[in-house]
Amino acid sequence: MLTLTHGIRTDLEQFGDWSGTGRDVQREVSTELERRGYTSADGRISIASVVWFEYDSKGATAVQGSIHAEAGAARYAQFVGGVSQRNPDSITAGWFHSYGTTMGAQAQGRHPELLDQIYTVGSAGWTEDAAAAIGQQNVEVNSTAAGRDWTAWAGRSPGISSHPVNPIDLDYVTELSSETGTVDFGIGADGKVRAPQGEQTEGHGSHHHTPWYEFWRGQRGYLDTDARSFLEGVDQAADLLKETK
Repeated sequence: MLTLTHGIRTDLEQFGDWSGTGRDVQREVSTELERRGYTSADGRISIASVVWFEYDSKGATAVQGSIHAEAGAARYAQFVGGVSQRNPDSITAGWFHSYGTTMGAQAQGRHPELLDQIYTVGSAGWTEDAAAAIGQQNVEVNSTAAGRDWTAWAGRSPGISSHPVNPIDLDYVTELSSETGTVDFGIGADGKVRAPQGEQTEGHGSHHHTPWYEFWRGQRGYLDTDARSFLEGVDQAADLLKETK
């Protein structure tokens, strides 16, 4: 199971974009696994993507605090824990954007067995306690940030934010690129190499455009299917499933 979680200023009006991304992730990871010789038809792999909208992320005035992340973390842990209890052999991964990364880190920090893989995009920061706790866990963590993502930086503002830790700066976190470039998916079952071109993300947008208050409006978001950050996440999710099966 792969969950996708939003950041600030997100409500049901954006659910269409997020549900579309959920379908994109499920399709792309399934396609990549089939290319590598793993299929759902043989009963070994079945992938569910879940767009998780069960917390109120509020707006920009709340992003440097942790109260809404804490409330969301409790609900997220309950949801994922419930799925894992019903499906004890399941593998769980979480993709988190912006303030959602703060929420996800709080949940994982308190529940070491919650996720097998974490992917943060445009992180608004982790608390120091969550960063320390996750560093002691057996969980894979990947992170990416666009070069001009000033909004994520503002969420982590030193001396102001209650969650100032940039996960990319942690030695146990693998940094993935959001710059234009190829993504090496490796050799498939047919002996062919897949290395698609991924495009650059600028700004803080999650999908097909950045927020209106950023002057480079119209640029590609982190989770656009053409974005390198999206393709890198698909590659890592496929690696996780293949390695554990």
